[in-house]
Amino acid sequence: MKKIYLFTIILLLLINNCSKEPETRTCPCFPDKYLGWIPYENKNEIKFTNHQDTIIFKIENFEKTEEYEMDCEWDMSCHAEASFITQKNEMKNYILNGKITMIENTDYLKFQYYIYQNDHTDEFNFRIINNEINSATEIFESLIINEREYKNVIFLKQDTLK
Repeated sequence: MKKIYLFTIILLLLINNCSKEPETRTCPCFPDKYLGWIPYENKNEIKFTNHQDTIIFKIENFEKTEEYEMDCEWDMSCHAEASFITQKNEMKNYILNGKITMIENTDYLKFQYYIYQNDHTDEFNFRIINNEINSATEIFESLIINEREYKNVIFLKQDTLK
């Protein structure tokens, strides 16, 4: 008889727990303090040059994560993103896509950039963890390009699409 009572109590507890709505929590939006790393708006242009040729991309869509609700039943951290995608480049049919991902309550930022051409994709990325940049080829305190000075430049060197 004790087994029946115990079984009934366990069954009732299980039914009661399963019928509860999952708890949610509010995840923050992408912080404005990092938008300087991806300072684009729709219709802005991004230019890449090797002093012989210049490829120009026009921003088609820019988005950033707004505050959102997440089910607590998943043991996951909140994350927020800012991203852009360009129109197809007229000269080479390239599309450029960039994204920054930030994980809540960490000093971790992941930067990803993709160049698409037809069925080929090149990716280059770097990370900032605890304010340290990794995967960067060189870091310049100051760099002058076409008589314009840029501060704290991260220089990623990679052979991309041919």
